[in-house]
Amino acid sequence: MRFGSQQLQQIRKALRIADVVGARVTLHQSGAQLRGACPFHQEKDPSFYVYPDKDFYICYGCQAKGDIFDFLMRSEGYTFSEAVQSAAAAAGIELEVQTSEEHDDERRRERQRQKLYHVNEVAMDFFRDRLHADGAAHAREYLEKRGLGPEVLHHYRIGYAPDSWDGLTGHLQGLSLIPEALEVGLLRESQQGRGPYDFFRDRIMFPIADSFGNVRGFSSRILQSDRPEGKYVNSSESSIYTKSHSVYGLHEVQRHLRQADRVLLVEGNVDVLTLAQAGLPPTVAPLGTALTAAQIQLLMRYTQNVWLMFDGDSAGRKATLRALPLLLEAGSGGKVVLLPEPHDPDTFVREQGVEALRLMLDRSLPVLDTFLQMTLASPDAPISERVRSLEAVAGLWKWVPAAQRGPYMNQIALMLRLDVKDVRPVLEPVSGAGRFRIPASAPVQVLPELNLSAEEKSEYKHLFYLICFLSQHERMVSDEVLQFLGDQLASTSVRDLWRLILEDTLWKNTDQLLTILPPAIVKSYQEIAESMKNIAQPEETLSEFLRNFKLHGVKRKIRELDAQLQALNKQEQGELYRNLLLERMNLEKTRNQLVQFRGATHDEEKDPEYHQFS
Repeated sequence: MRFGSQQLQQIRKALRIADVVGARVTLHQSGAQLRGACPFHQEKDPSFYVYPDKDFYICYGCQAKGDIFDFLMRSEGYTFSEAVQSAAAAAGIELEVQTSEEHDDERRRERQRQKLYHVNEVAMDFFRDRLHADGAAHAREYLEKRGLGPEVLHHYRIGYAPDSWDGLTGHLQGLSLIPEALEVGLLRESQQGRGPYDFFRDRIMFPIADSFGNVRGFSSRILQSDRPEGKYVNSSESSIYTKSHSVYGLHEVQRHLRQADRVLLVEGNVDVLTLAQAGLPPTVAPLGTALTAAQIQLLMRYTQNVWLMFDGDSAGRKATLRALPLLLEAGSGGKVVLLPEPHDPDTFVREQGVEALRLMLDRSLPVLDTFLQMTLASPDAPISERVRSLEAVAGLWKWVPAAQRGPYMNQIALMLRLDVKDVRPVLEPVSGAGRFRIPASAPVQVLPELNLSAEEKSEYKHLFYLICFLSQHERMVSDEVLQFLGDQLASTSVRDLWRLILEDTLWKNTDQLLTILPPAIVKSYQEIAESMKNIAQPEETLSEFLRNFKLHGVKRKIRELDAQLQALNKQEQGELYRNLLLERMNLEKTRNQLVQFRGATHDEEKDPEYHQFS
């Protein structure tokens, strides 16, 4: 039987080699690897190792090595087909057998991939050799100025592309690798018909390797800033290299990732080298691109703790803010280090020292805390700004674990100087999203001169926000709705104010409107009315206003019924009393439904006298 490589890879990902081997061999942790006695030969000292990161095992005694299929063939005496079928069954994967033509086509593609890996390996050796040649003195000087020593340069296989149009071309010509070099972007075809030429020239070269060490492409940094090419240039994408699915430095640090149980993401390749040389946690970089979900998922195969430490300048702050939702969505348990401007990790270590950066790591905040710190408005900011910043948090609230939502909601309320019951409906709306929610704390506190009851103040507040809404979205509100609102108002003073505003549609005339509003809230009107412009779903906001006013009307009727019920003495508690009580119970049911829909809790509901007839 013949099986496609994609199917085989699917099985390898579905089954952990540690589990397959561990079912037959007693394994013990040994650093990032697992160690045990080899099942294929007799030995006193265990020399059999399993490398979970590479889905690979090897015995340094008898040299047996391979993947899960090799292990099953050796340990169970299976043929390759039997090993694949056994592993597929264990993984719950249904196999599709390839035809002869499909198998041959896939083998051709695999041979071509190996050729592309090979040409990149040859180019890497060429670049490394040229770094130590006579024409690379300025490249070596640059690396020395960045404080990078020979050990880290050797470990990361750093090289130099000479300032030549045909240096690498001539080298590959003699090895008959020109077609492959063109395919992976090492060379480019001249538009003047002069043949291929070197794409990378006078650049520091950073090989990009996969977890098996295969060189998939290159990242490069220019040495002469006056040249027209980009400062950082990567290999063009090919069948073996996709930039958005790759990170720089993974191969060099992967064996340390599980032991450290965290990985630092920085912006630049030199940052990776500097932190590695300083002995800091394993570090990688996203190759000069905006961080992608695929890159995060790649790293989370090794650790759930993906940390972020981008540059401290404005561009780095923006990149950090874009990356935080991706980390939250992926469920990363990492943290974020916000470096002071204008530092990047490299300059910070060289100027402030390693211990200063370790202190920054110790003081780093979780991803959501950092997002709140960077996004939420100041507690002294206008309420429109605070509401807008809160809505930004609502966009990623669905990725916050349920167990953490309560504490974070309290934290957000404190940071914005709002009540938790004003924050909750924005972050966890009952239906829809993006509607304006009325803060409970304003503008009630600026109405002391009106001498209103708590209920009248609440009703006045809702009317005030409705007027702000009408100034921006009048076309959405019919005359019937406006009349309905007037009928629901419970307070005489508020009802009189609404009639005055409705008669002359004063929300269209701001100057005249402000003459009849209390001076204490005049200063809030323009700001809140302006904030109504950008409501994502004004229909939901209008529905919220209607429910609020209906709730006020229902509560007014309940109070009137309570007064009638109290006026009836026990001798008169006959059919009239029962009818009034039934009507009140129905109103109470309606009130509870409205309150539940709003997701709010009202102070009067806590008053035991309020429920005396329930």
